[in-house]
Amino acid sequence: MNKPLLDSFPAEVHRFIAPVVKLAKAGDAAGAEQALAWMALAVAGAVEAGRLSPQRANDYFLALDLTLDEQTEIDLSDDAKDLLMEGMHFHDWGTPHAPDLSWVREAAERISSAAGVTP
Repeated sequence: MNKPLLDSFPAEVHRFIAPVVKLAKAGDAAGAEQALAWMALAVAGAVEAGRLSPQRANDYFLALDLTLDEQTEIDLSDDAKDLLMEGMHFHDWGTPHAPDLSWVREAAERISSAAGVTP
């Protein structure tokens, strides 16, 4: 269990991921994926604009991944799983291993389209 790691994230990180976690805990996979897509778009835009540090962005995705894994039984789509993984590479911002923001946007749009929503 990664409870000590989860507890090491500031309250702001937990508040930011709370909408996704709430839907996942309720068993609403489509809703959780939609919230994840919106979160990914917001984070990508904020990092790109310099309003959010890449490390904090990484924290959001890492904390979300750990929380979903440890506190829910949700079965995410491949796009959602890949989006989570891509988000955990924000700490590599400025290197060839950084998230591909074009791909992040495309994956978020595919998730949204599958749910019948346009981001």
